[in-house]
Amino acid sequence: MKFLLSFLILLSGLQNDTSKKRCDELISKGIDALYQKNHTKSLELFTEARSLSEQNDWYLQQFIATNCIGLNYYQMLDYSEALDYYLEAYTIALKHLNKDREMTVLNNIALVYLRQGKYKESEKHQKRAYDLAISNKDTIGIALYAGNLADLTIRPKNWTKPLIIFPLPGRSQKWISRERLTLRKPKMQWSEKTIKRHSRFSIP
Repeated sequence: MKFLLSFLILLSGLQNDTSKKRCDELISKGIDALYQKNHTKSLELFTEARSLSEQNDWYLQQFIATNCIGLNYYQMLDYSEALDYYLEAYTIALKHLNKDREMTVLNNIALVYLRQGKYKESEKHQKRAYDLAISNKDTIGIALYAGNLADLTIRPKNWTKPLIIFPLPGRSQKWISRERLTLRKPKMQWSEKTIKRHSRFSIP
């Protein structure tokens, strides 16, 4: 009887490992499809991964799949749908994951608001991501979010701001005049390197 119980526990563990590997494979293939702008296929893969991760409380996989579903809709210019998924991903990050994931999705939420012309909401969320990067001493995040904040200051409805401050850890505050800023596309964060290395990178 003890042998049978031990065997069943072992079998259950192996099945769980196999399912988790399957979930990671779905995410990886979903990212490939997203890169290729095959949104129908990508959404299908991420939806399956999301369902599987929800059933097993795999919060990291659930976060990545949900965030990447949002990215698909963002690339398809369906900003309302993208925002819904980003807000869901933010809730997952806030409850179950670390500040790094929270920063990632705050940045993405900010960029949806930017596309919708909601500059104050965009700035609020981008600033929250930037403040988290400062507290985590995340130099990559600091540079990314500072750049996105800079982009906000040179948009038509924000021309009243003459300059901005970006305090860098270990350095004096640096004043950057609006005229010295170069126009660039804000960076959206997602996740092949989420799985492999740092939990995020940028879509140019």
